[in-house]
Amino acid sequence: MRRTVAVLALALLTVAGCTGEDDEPVTLTAQRDGAYQQPASCAGLGVEAGARVRGADLATCIDDSLEAHVTGRQTLSAGQDGGVVNVTYSLGDPKGYESGGSQDFVVIGDQAWLQTEDGWVESDPDGEKEQQMAAQLADSLTGDFVVDTVSLADSGTWRVGRPQTIELRQGGTVQDAWPVSVTAPYAPDDLTRVTRHVVWLDRTLSPVKIELDATVDGSAAQSTAEMYALGEQITITAPQ
Repeated sequence: MRRTVAVLALALLTVAGCTGEDDEPVTLTAQRDGAYQQPASCAGLGVEAGARVRGADLATCIDDSLEAHVTGRQTLSAGQDGGVVNVTYSLGDPKGYESGGSQDFVVIGDQAWLQTEDGWVESDPDGEKEQQMAAQLADSLTGDFVVDTVSLADSGTWRVGRPQTIELRQGGTVQDAWPVSVTAPYAPDDLTRVTRHVVWLDRTLSPVKIELDATVDGSAAQSTAEMYALGEQITITAPQ
């Protein structure tokens, strides 16, 4: 996901490091600065019932919208029996992610903490195996963790349906949400074939829900991502 000067200007960030006091946790507080300004890439999509949009254009709108909001919360779920992960994030500088549920981790800037059977492990690229895993997590997490739009660029044509009211697990009711669905199956890689992909956009054309059905190496897979509290103040605190 692209990083721009606008994102840095929008983010209100506070990072408190452990300077002299071992019991002071690292924290990050962030929010969007002011009202949401709809990106030109979203305004130019031409969203109306029956319209068709290119996957590449939809991907750009999603990227730009999440960047403009800077912060948000997300619920990730996989199928009927899959785990649920709740994520709080900031896409500013420094970046920040905090997850809870079936997988726990915290990332603030280039530092990461990973929950293991023996407790929390802090990242260290030269440390033990689990510390190295935490360091790799800090290096790898980008805005694409929130919504992976890379594959959308080559997904072909999408069709806009009629607006509907949808319910999110934790984000409440979204009225007049636009369902934008891929019109044909596509293969983002050699092992994956996406058979159903729906992006729900709210009235501002911000992404609020993404549903995906696919086969991965011959096995069926489902996932749902829901985004809410976009642009609101969040605080991420490292474990002590």
